[in-house]
Amino acid sequence: MATNISQLMTGLLIAVSLSGCLEGEDGKDGINGTDGTGSTPVLLKTSMEGPGANCTGGGSRIDSGLDTNLNGILDPAETQNTSYVCHGSDGSDGLTALISTTTEPAGTNCPAGGHKIESGLDVNGNDLLDVGEILATSYICNGKDGINGLLSLVQVQSEPAGANCANGGQRIDSGIDSNGNGVLDAEEQSTAYVCDGADGSDGSDGFDGTNAMVSVISEPAGENCASGGYRLDSGLDANANGTLDAIEIQTTAYVCNGTSETVSSVTPTGRLNDTGITLCGDYASGGSGTHQNTLDCSITGSTASSTGVDGNGDPVPAGQDAHFGRDARALDGSLTKIGAGSAGFDFTKIDATGNEMPDEASFWSCVRDNVTGLTWEVKTTNGGLQDTGNTYSWYSQDSSNNGEGPTGFYAGTQNGGTCTGGSGCDTERYASDINDMGICGYNDWRLPTQSELVSISDYSKLNPRIDTDYFPNTAGSAYWSSSSAAGGSAFVVFFNNSNASVSTDAKGSAKAVRLVR
Repeated sequence: MATNISQLMTGLLIAVSLSGCLEGEDGKDGINGTDGTGSTPVLLKTSMEGPGANCTGGGSRIDSGLDTNLNGILDPAETQNTSYVCHGSDGSDGLTALISTTTEPAGTNCPAGGHKIESGLDVNGNDLLDVGEILATSYICNGKDGINGLLSLVQVQSEPAGANCANGGQRIDSGIDSNGNGVLDAEEQSTAYVCDGADGSDGSDGFDGTNAMVSVISEPAGENCASGGYRLDSGLDANANGTLDAIEIQTTAYVCNGTSETVSSVTPTGRLNDTGITLCGDYASGGSGTHQNTLDCSITGSTASSTGVDGNGDPVPAGQDAHFGRDARALDGSLTKIGAGSAGFDFTKIDATGNEMPDEASFWSCVRDNVTGLTWEVKTTNGGLQDTGNTYSWYSQDSSNNGEGPTGFYAGTQNGGTCTGGSGCDTERYASDINDMGICGYNDWRLPTQSELVSISDYSKLNPRIDTDYFPNTAGSAYWSSSSAAGGSAFVVFFNNSNASVSTDAKGSAKAVRLVR
C-alpha cells in the first residue's frame, strides 16, 4: 500500500514538472478497499435505587455501555458508565384550612336571620379559626315566613234516628275555616254520618245470680271518720238468708261527715253560682252626682265592714256583691278551680260521648258546672234539633209540676213553637228527643228550674248574659224553666240585657230551651 502511494506521489511530481510542456492522459482508477466490520450497539439499563449514599431519598440508577457480546443485554462487564436520577427531599406540611359556622341574628346581613360561614388558614396551628386568620365570610339566610294556612274544623254531634241514620248515630261536620271566624259555617262544611247498628236479638236468660247486698251503719267519730259518718259494707248473700253476714262482706267504705273547714271549701250540688260581678258601684250622692259602676272593690275603706269614697268623693258602699263569695276569691287569686271560667265560675267542656275535654278545645257538646254539679247542653247553629233558633211552648203532662188554674192543673200547650229536627216543638217533646239521642252519653236530660238557669247567668256580661266561651250560640232572649207559676204561666230567665232577669210568661208562648241533667 505504501509502495502504491510512493509511486503515485512520484507520478504526480512528474506530472507537475511536465505540465509546463504537454498535458498527459489520466491514469487508471485504483482497486477498491475491503469492507470494514459492523459497529457495536450501545445499551442502557434503568433500575430502582434505594435510599443511600447515591440517593438520600432514593431514585433511579442508569447504566450504559457497548453490547460487545451482541446478546442484547447489558452485562455487568459491559457497563462503562453509571449515573443516578434522585428523588427530591419532602417539603414541609401546608397550613390547615378551617371553616367556622355560627348563627346569624336577624339584621343587615340576614333580614330573617340565618347562618354566618367564615373560612381561612390555621396560621398558628391551634385548630381554631382566629379573627386574624379569616380570609372569607359568607351568609346563608333564612327565607321569609309564609302566611298561616287555613284551619280545619271538625264538629261532632248526635244524629237522631231518621233518614240519615235509621238507628241514630253521630253527625260529623268538617271543613276549612275559610273566613277565619273560628266557626264552621254552613257553606264551609261537608257532612258525614257514623250510624248506630240495629239492635240485636235478646239473648237467653241466664241463671239467677247471688244477690248483692249493702249494709249502711253509723260510724262514730274516730280513726275512720274524724267527725263521724257512715260505714258501707257490701258483698254477696252467699247463703241466701237475706242478710249480709260478716263472712260475706267483700268491701268496706266510709262516707264521712265533713269538718267545718271542709264544708266551707266544698260547694254542694245545687248551690247557685256567684253573679260574676267583680266590680263595685258608688252612691253618687252628695258628690259629683255621676254614678260609677265599674269601680275597683279594693278602694280604701270599701270592705264588708266599712265604706270608702271614690275619686269624686262619692261613697262606695260596703258589703256589695263583689265583696263576697267565689267572685271575690277569684279576683284576689285565692280561688282554686277544677276547670276554668271567668270570675267565680268553674266549667269543664264535655265531648259527645261524655268525656272531659281540655279548656282550649274548639268543639264540645256539653258543659259541666263544677260549682253546682249540673251538666248543660250546648246549642248549635246547624239547623238541627239543638239549633239556637228553635223555640218551644211550655208543656208537661206531670200534673204535680204544671201549676193550678181556675179549672184545674194547666199542662200548657203542645207543639206551640217553631223548631226543626225534632218530633214536636214543646218542652216535653224536646226533652224526650234529646234523651233519645243520648247526647254526651246521658239519657236523663230535663228542663232546668228557675234557680238552676239563674246559676249560669253572668251579670258581668250583656246580650247574652252568659259566658259564651263555654255556652256559644246562646240566644239573647228568654229561656223556659221547669218552674210553673199559678194558672197558665211558667217562669222564664232572660239572657239579654234586660234589667229583669226572671219573669213569667204564658205557657203557650214560644221561648228558647236549654236542658240540664
